[in-house]
Amino acid sequence: MKRIILFLLFFTCYNLFSQETYFIDNNEVKTVMYKNITKKTNIKGDYGYGGYYLHYHNKEGKLKKIAQSKLKELVDGEKRYINMKIGSMFGFRRLHEVIIQNDKYLLTQYFEAGFHYAYVKDKTTGKFVEKKIKISWNHKRDQKKFKKFILPYFKECFVFVKLVKENTKKHYRYTTDYTNYNRMFRGISNISCL
Repeated sequence: MKRIILFLLFFTCYNLFSQETYFIDNNEVKTVMYKNITKKTNIKGDYGYGGYYLHYHNKEGKLKKIAQSKLKELVDGEKRYINMKIGSMFGFRRLHEVIIQNDKYLLTQYFEAGFHYAYVKDKTTGKFVEKKIKISWNHKRDQKKFKKFILPYFKECFVFVKLVKENTKKHYRYTTDYTNYNRMFRGISNISCL
């Protein structure tokens, strides 16, 4: 029994420490993103993305950039981002964080200019059933938006619903800290409810 526990502990630790942060471009080429070892760049973490580009560090610690439109997927530990349209009339494509999916729908969030926007996509048709749902800095508004725009598609995902209700039951305020921090989906990423 001790050997099994030790093996499971070793396997878990190995997986935690061996997780890579990487992206896959439209040509299916995988590029590993490295830690910001120089701390001399103007992005806070190891990578960052804005309206058009993903900024990341290569093995030598140099800051590189690639257009988001050229990316298929980005993986950062448990978080997974996929390239999807953002609902603009020009058909722009950007990185969306996958929040949850069931057999019919996919919920993602897109971060732009200090705000998060939720999108619900029908996996069968490939079309948005809800798009550009602006996540606010007000827990009461977020409760209403969740109930109206998101819950109808994921009501059978009990753990997800419980987590969102827990996140939005307490008052939260606007903060000047410029991070892509979404209180509604805090601690929720890449959940499968199939």
